[in-house]
This record gives sequence, structure tokens and C-alpha cells, in this order.
Amino acid sequence: MLNERIIEKFIGAYDKVYNTLGNGFLEKVDENTMGIELRKGGLKVKGKIFHSFIRTRF
Repeated sequence: MLNERIIEKFIGAYDKVYNTLGNGFLEKVDENTMGIELRKGGLKVKGKIFHSFIRTRF
């Protein structure tokens, strides 16, 4: 159950970032914005952990 909630928060944050920014931004912009959204959702973020998900989602 905990993993499902984390995944839901992560996908929700990703969708919000992608729908707001679209594609074509530099990686750093995507990473920073994603980190902000994940922290808003109560998750702790460290480095480039989610980089491959961000780049392979679409």
C-alpha cells in the first residue's frame, strides 16, 4: 500500500509538471520542477533518482 501511494504521488507530480511545462525543456528544468512537485506532495527527493522515468514516460 505504501508503495502504491508513493507511485500515485510520483505520477501525479509528473503529470502536473508535464502538463504545465510540456516537453522541450532542458533536463535540469525538468528535474528541478519535478523535485519541487514531489516535495510539495510530501516526498523526500535526492539527486537524479527519477531521471530515467522522466525521460522515458512519453
